[in-house]
Amino acid sequence: MKEIVLITGASGTLAKVVAKMLELDGFEVLFYSSNFNIINNKDIFYWDVENKIFDKTPLEKCSHVIHLSGYGIINKWTEKNKKKMYSSRVNAAKLIFDYCKEKEINIKTFISASAIGYYGFDSIGLKNENDLPSKDWLSKLAVDWESAASAFEGIDSRVIRLRISLILTKTTGFLKPILLSMKLGVAPILGSRKQSFEWIHLDDLANFILFSLKNKNVNGAYNIATDKKSNQEEFLNIIKNKYFKYSLLLKIPTFVLKFLLGQRIKIVSSDIAVSVDKLKSTGFNFKYPNVDVAIDKEFRK
Repeated sequence: MKEIVLITGASGTLAKVVAKMLELDGFEVLFYSSNFNIINNKDIFYWDVENKIFDKTPLEKCSHVIHLSGYGIINKWTEKNKKKMYSSRVNAAKLIFDYCKEKEINIKTFISASAIGYYGFDSIGLKNENDLPSKDWLSKLAVDWESAASAFEGIDSRVIRLRISLILTKTTGFLKPILLSMKLGVAPILGSRKQSFEWIHLDDLANFILFSLKNKNVNGAYNIATDKKSNQEEFLNIIKNKYFKYSLLLKIPTFVLKFLLGQRIKIVSSDIAVSVDKLKSTGFNFKYPNVDVAIDKEFRK
């Protein structure tokens, strides 16, 4: 009999890739989604976290939960949006936990997304999983996000918290607008040329989630990034020299970024660098460890 995995955030690119890998590996996958238009009464179930309305069916069937839902951090940081960002991550995990605890549901594994923003926008030096968080808004969000995940240890679940860096895929996320700009002749440098540029290929992230689910030695928090470090200028130059030789590297002035992004400028101007020694100690192997092979993979699509 197939083990059932529940994934939150059915519309997300990562959720779709993880689900496909799980199904190919012999798991059955169910989803929670807040998008009423995609509910199909077969494998996608509706939930409204704010109003604590959710279909109990997938929780009563599943053995594992992968919590990937979250209103996009790149949206404007209005107070209303911040509440949605918080609720879709933290309150969503609490909603699942409270029901599982009440009904004594045995969740074997709870895997939760988090972010390297845990360490704070102004963090200095290479951060490992034992380093303390900061006190800025995004760090506080990540702390509460992880705390809600860790609650599952109280019902004997194995908990994995994924501190994810920028996800590399040309279809969504940070790379899509960069490639569009390069096609138009400009390779945009956001912030400092030499600032750390932490990233992970989408397939490697999805593979690590599957690896974590199947390997019981994986437990706790993990920085999720490639171990082949580069700064922003090096990253852009590799793409430019391979595919857009005509484009020019151009530093976007800080005042322009502030005008366009407001407080969100901190996302693109932070200099967070993370150690992935703990991830590598699990025996996991990257398929796309450096920019060259990762970008080639995207252009083969």
